[in-house]
Amino acid sequence: MIISCPKFNVSAIYKFHPSGFAFTRRRKLKTKSLSEKMTDCSGMGKSSWPELVGINGQVAAHVIAKENPKVSVQIVKDGMVVTMDFRCDRVRVWVDKYHIVKITPKIG
Repeated sequence: MIISCPKFNVSAIYKFHPSGFAFTRRRKLKTKSLSEKMTDCSGMGKSSWPELVGINGQVAAHVIAKENPKVSVQIVKDGMVVTMDFRCDRVRVWVDKYHIVKITPKIG
């Protein structure tokens, strides 16, 4: 039996014994690097907007949606919990408590 745990990037192989399960081996799962994920997004149009750092988040979201209609734009306040999955059709705009963009918005 193979049990995977993507959160910790490992999988373990267990064998059944009459007395119960016994751990036999653990291996690291293969994952793609960020640069490999970005190449999967080729053809999505513009992927990064460094010129938007320091402006209002709503204005930045509007500019991104206008420049790349293939992506959905999410405004995220600093400190909010978000999923860590990588998606080619999403751009997150990270804003501070004053709704000013603090991190370069990019596909992911």
